[in-house]
Amino acid sequence: ARSAAGFSGTRISGALGSLRHRLATALNGPATEGPGVMADGIFYPVRTLAAEDTAVLHEFLQVGMSEDSRLQRFMSPMPKVPAAAAAWLAARDGQRRVALAALHPEDSSMLVSVVEYAASVDGPPEVALATADAFQGRGIGTNLLRMLATMSLAAGESAWRGDVLADND
Repeated sequence: ARSAAGFSGTRISGALGSLRHRLATALNGPATEGPGVMADGIFYPVRTLAAEDTAVLHEFLQVGMSEDSRLQRFMSPMPKVPAAAAAWLAARDGQRRVALAALHPEDSSMLVSVVEYAASVDGPPEVALATADAFQGRGIGTNLLRMLATMSLAAGESAWRGDVLADND
């Protein structure tokens, strides 16, 4: 069973101009500096994902998340994540499709949480969130959503859409 969950937040596409450029520049900087999220007193660097992140995203989805977590994220059983699915998820244009990733504080090549945004032609943009099992319950995903909301509001979008399974905590 699925239930719709409305999120306050917004779409990144639109007339961002120099703000989008500054955000993209900051989010793609070195993992030891720049934007990030705090959770449990720990700083997690944040950057955008792009096509060259396919392998690290695939590892995050396949190794970092249990089958149950993948079910909650994709709303369908996914015992094995196809490489093509990770490639499609990583291929973001930075405007209509954006993904922010929180990185492991001690290993910037490891993803801890990912929030994705996709503009829709027939309504509010869709947002999806996944956090590696070992990092769930710390507020990392919530803080990534807040970061995306701030960026989205700057773009002038006022709502998100997200589907959540009824048993998703």
